[in-house]
Amino acid sequence: MRMVKALLVVGVLVACEPLQALPGWQSLGNVSGVVVLPQGVELQTGAARVRVVAASTNVVRVRYAPQGSFPAEHSFAVLPGAFPSPPIVEVQQFADAVTFKTGGLQVRILKAPLQILFLDLKGNVISQDQPGFPASFNGAAFRVWKSMPQDEHYFALGDKTGPLDHRNLAFTMWNTDAFGWQESTDPLYKDIPFFIATRQGAAYGLFLDNTYRTSFDFGKESRDSYSFGADGGELDY
Repeated sequence: MRMVKALLVVGVLVACEPLQALPGWQSLGNVSGVVVLPQGVELQTGAARVRVVAASTNVVRVRYAPQGSFPAEHSFAVLPGAFPSPPIVEVQQFADAVTFKTGGLQVRILKAPLQILFLDLKGNVISQDQPGFPASFNGAAFRVWKSMPQDEHYFALGDKTGPLDHRNLAFTMWNTDAFGWQESTDPLYKDIPFFIATRQGAAYGLFLDNTYRTSFDFGKESRDSYSFGADGGELDY
């Protein structure tokens, strides 16, 4: 009986371990340089680059290049010219952060460690990277964590079984001919790596532009954060 209890305790500790602390997983660390762009900024963290730009007044695009170079522009989902008039933003730099406003929202990027926050024009947080859980990479794979307020709820992702609200559930995105599927079957036929989060009458959407096998966890692993990631491809959301 004592041995069983000890094993259970160890299991809990391992389950709570941040992914970037496990062997093979690495976060990008602190921001070491900032390049101002017309629509946002490009951040340097060691050899890596992170680009955060306004696609429109209410859409921000985030791209990670852990090896330092971004692939050529290409998307199977976002049409060319979808955002024909991106706003010119004014970037403000501080000792610990970089900020800019798009006209519809504001972006704040903390430097140590790198953490991205999206806020409304009044300064209320819309969405933010989970403190202490920076985006992490393991070879071609990656994972991103976002803070999950207790009253936020999540919808969409394409064909999924179970409740309409995906909070406290996790899903794999991989088109599958799932004959004879049941309530717990996942993945299913159609996967769309886009979801809508709603909270206190407001909503935002997050689209992960990635065609690899991806996954979304809305609080099943952690009650304080949701996460998304992929086996490969670009981290572009």
